[in-house]
Amino acid sequence: MASWSQEIDRHRDGMTLDAQGLPPVTLFVAKILPPTSQKQNDETWLRNTKEVHVKTAAAYGLLSVTDPNATEARLQVGRAFQRLHLWATTQGLAMQPLHQVTERINRDRSLGQPSVFEGPLADLTPQGRTTVFAFRIGVPTIEAGRSPRRTLDDVIAA
Repeated sequence: MASWSQEIDRHRDGMTLDAQGLPPVTLFVAKILPPTSQKQNDETWLRNTKEVHVKTAAAYGLLSVTDPNATEARLQVGRAFQRLHLWATTQGLAMQPLHQVTERINRDRSLGQPSVFEGPLADLTPQGRTTVFAFRIGVPTIEAGRSPRRTLDDVIAA
């Protein structure tokens, strides 16, 4: 069985400890201690989301479309976010996608059940549009390490 670091090296994607902007001591301890339980990971993620990531953001953005099922519209939203993110970086700003709400809405739809998130998100979205991408933006207080990236040849099919 491959270790998590071997999996990251092989796939060059996913979350890494280095790219999470953890304080140096926390990063060191996280790397040397054995993995925690899924329950503990979930609790830590929820606490950090509430108390750090969401609480400290200077602003939020929502990117919406008129037809959320249109592939071209979703691609345009992705391109728009990439451009915004690159521009923000040149200005010394940090941006982070916040996909949890839209992913939960999509998951609930796929299961044929009502979503507790759909109504509140719709209240924040202009009439006749559907939010497909949410993010936060602000001035970083900690420098995050670089995340693994795939080469262009790895992502472009010949």
